[in-house]
Amino acid sequence: MDSRQIDLLIDELFNYLQSIQNADGSFETLCLQPAHRPADGWFKYFGNSPHDTAVTCIPLLKMQHKKAKNILLKAGTFIRNESLDGLLWRYPSEGNFDLVPFDTDSTSLCSYLLEKLGYIIENKHFLVQQIDSTSYFPFYIFHKGIPPHLPIKTALKLWWFNRKAINSTNVTNRGLLLDDSEFCSTCVNLLYLGNEQATKPVWNRINTEFESMQIDFLYYIDIYRAFYFYSRLASYEKFSNCSFVESTILQYKKKLSASDWLERSPLNHLLLSIGLLLFKTDLPEELTTLCFHQILNKNYTLPQPLYSSNVKTDFDKNTNQPHSYFGSPAITTALYLEFLHLYKQLQKK
Repeated sequence: MDSRQIDLLIDELFNYLQSIQNADGSFETLCLQPAHRPADGWFKYFGNSPHDTAVTCIPLLKMQHKKAKNILLKAGTFIRNESLDGLLWRYPSEGNFDLVPFDTDSTSLCSYLLEKLGYIIENKHFLVQQIDSTSYFPFYIFHKGIPPHLPIKTALKLWWFNRKAINSTNVTNRGLLLDDSEFCSTCVNLLYLGNEQATKPVWNRINTEFESMQIDFLYYIDIYRAFYFYSRLASYEKFSNCSFVESTILQYKKKLSASDWLERSPLNHLLLSIGLLLFKTDLPEELTTLCFHQILNKNYTLPQPLYSSNVKTDFDKNTNQPHSYFGSPAITTALYLEFLHLYKQLQKK
């Protein structure tokens, strides 16, 4: 497929993405619960997640397309309005009264996008202080007392919210654990916080885990997500302390191309392809063909599960699969746009 044909597909996907953006700048957040609500398929989550809108928008930052700017500016306004004092975010919309704690994943993701759009977000020192004894960022921002390193007004609001959240069914039923942490969300944290003296132990841990392929998952499901989020971390900001060992990337290429998991979701093909392109590695021909076939079949209009409820604590005991999956047509479209953009860049070379 030549450059002109790719440009036409990019225009098509941008037109679709613009058509599904809500007036407030958000994108729909959808949920799938195969065990609890098998007849419902994908259904609308209660309120649109600022996290999911940020996930949709981050790939657009690299694209100089005439429609990207308007989409990003609208999304930035929505995300800023969904924060706790412009400093902290949680997965649900602020209009959703589900007591899910604020988290480092959503906060880093939303902060990264807003900073790129010109907002001033003064929360990096606070986030760095969250690094735990295992050299990971805990998923949830939870302090029993009034948290330090925040403006006192924000700290009091967070403390009061956490007092309520600790007694919510999400916590008491162990659907989520307040000390959760994982590889993919830590990659998101580092994308925002970068290479600082305080984050070096975190870099050392994720590099070691990536090179050894010894990666645990909680919310980001599987190794295809891990490969994508690490490759994004390694390429978006050109951090010098990422592992660019070619032999390791080739091992991932071989393993993930042959895995039975590859066929479980079209998104797996896509995430593997984007990850390889971010590492400037040639795509297997069959992967390239599959991705273009999916775009031509308008698979970008379909929600795909990018993440889930906690795979270790919130799963169906009959199937051992998570109770809930989350995704949206907007996220799927943005990822296909990222693929097209990177593939076109590769063709130019």
